[in-house]
Amino acid sequence: MMNSRYPIKKMTILYRPDGVRVSAQLQSTFFDAIPKVIIHGEVYEILPPLTWFQYVFAGLSLILVLFGGG
Repeated sequence: MMNSRYPIKKMTILYRPDGVRVSAQLQSTFFDAIPKVIIHGEVYEILPPLTWFQYVFAGLSLILVLFGGG
C-alpha cells in the first residue's frame, strides 16, 4: 500500500510487462516544476531538484523581463 506520508491523489494503475498491476501517482512540490513519481509506495525522481543558482538565474531573468531590461 501507499505510505501514509503521501496523500492519495489521482491514483493511476500501471501494468508491468509481466501483467501485474501497480499503483502510481505524481507528487508535485511548490517550487519545482518536475513532479516525483510514486510507484507502489517507492518514490522516483524524474530529474534531480533545481540547484540554488538555477533559481537565481531564473529569478534574474524574470526580473529583467518585468522591469523592461530584456
